[in-house]
Amino acid sequence: KDVKCTKAGVPKKTVNNSKEDRFVDPIREKDDVARIASYLLDRAKAAKTESKMKAGYRNWLIFVVGVNVGVRVSDLTCLKWDHIFEADMKTFREAAVKIEKKTGKTKLICINRDMAYAFKRYLEMTKIEPKSGMYIFESGYNRGDDEVHTISTAAVEKVIKKATKECGLKGNYNTHS
Repeated sequence: KDVKCTKAGVPKKTVNNSKEDRFVDPIREKDDVARIASYLLDRAKAAKTESKMKAGYRNWLIFVVGVNVGVRVSDLTCLKWDHIFEADMKTFREAAVKIEKKTGKTKLICINRDMAYAFKRYLEMTKIEPKSGMYIFESGYNRGDDEVHTISTAAVEKVIKKATKECGLKGNYNTHS
């Protein structure tokens, strides 16, 4: 069997699709969703630096939007403020159309009360001014180029795994949960 290696010669870890652990659990209970959202919000409030505070509120917002919209993380991370706000960048859209990357299907994104509250709180706490064409979920660091990058799916997965563990949920959770 051919083993792929990294540049350092260490065998690469790959997903084994025949293993049971590739399956993830859904977050079924509303109380668990609320507990995770509260945990993420509390972490943002407790942050000691501005960059950690902004990242904390971003993580809370991505969770709130994710559980309310139900799109793949790759589609969630590339949302722009234009999907949420009208041209004035102050008025919420009733709905926005998003084309899913993986399937090409059209997804209707409707802003509900919980999401509107989360967006308002996020903007209030981070002092971010939304602009047309600007990503909502930007990464918190510079990769050495002048481009703006969105938070990676791996980073979102780490946030979900840590939050579910800290909130005492038993099972295997990730961005599909």
